[in-house]
Amino acid sequence: MSLAVLAARRGAALALSRRAAGASPSLGRRFAHDEHHHDDHGHGHGPVDTNVYPPEQGFRAPIWRNVLILSVLGIAIAKYLPDDWRENNFFLRAWRHHGYVDPEVWKERNVKHLEQSVQMAKDKLLLEHAERPHKRIWGYQGHAHSGSPNMVGVGTDVRFDTSPPR
Repeated sequence: MSLAVLAARRGAALALSRRAAGASPSLGRRFAHDEHHHDDHGHGHGPVDTNVYPPEQGFRAPIWRNVLILSVLGIAIAKYLPDDWRENNFFLRAWRHHGYVDPEVWKERNVKHLEQSVQMAKDKLLLEHAERPHKRIWGYQGHAHSGSPNMVGVGTDVRFDTSPPR
């Protein structure tokens, strides 16, 4: 017999023995009970908000009323003023030319910006095409140290000449 059939038979026998012994109902039955679903556990029963909020006013707020009144007054005053008041009014001319920049200054700024953009594009192109230096891989890495006098072991190199070292 296969392992699955044996496991199914054993599970069925275990269930019958529990039912015969008067075991408690299954977890599924307990959780499906109506009282379990209505238990609040304190959800939604936090502290009550006691703050007092002003009612929403929308376009009935006093600020919009004041803006409308000032707009109507400004249009009425401008309509009945003489025609040459715009040219003779120093404050209006100063307000109109506030922040005015000469076109030559804008041309110089545009040229400078163009030069900086070209330089940044060249730098970016240089960095995009950059490569790491090529490594030289040696077959025997210790070959470079083989001729070093520091790599000679003690007693392995005996000098037979008696002349002093240079």
